[in-house]
Amino acid sequence: MDFWGSWRAPCRTENRNYGQLYQCVRRKGFEVLAVSVDQDAAGWKAAVRKDGAGWQHLSELSGWKTPLAARYGVTALPAGFMLALAGRIVATDLRGKQLAAAVADALQTGR
Repeated sequence: MDFWGSWRAPCRTENRNYGQLYQCVRRKGFEVLAVSVDQDAAGWKAAVRKDGAGWQHLSELSGWKTPLAARYGVTALPAGFMLALAGRIVATDLRGKQLAAAVADALQTGR
């Protein structure tokens, strides 16, 4: 699960990183749920299109008031949570090669 905002350059960079990983492992069961804290639908949707972010996205367009951000204690962006199938958090804020290694390990071990 990736919390992001379309106006944040680091979030947009992470979209590209997720895109590369997603293309490699989505058929093996890896999914990304992107939760936007945007308030502007047009800007949010344009960023998704421009970044080629072909995974699941949601936004209530309520900014930081989204209940998911509060539930996960998100106070800065980007914020990432790797979840097991049962919904348990197994890692947080992994990026790039660390995320790819953790995903590969999880898919191999079934965690």
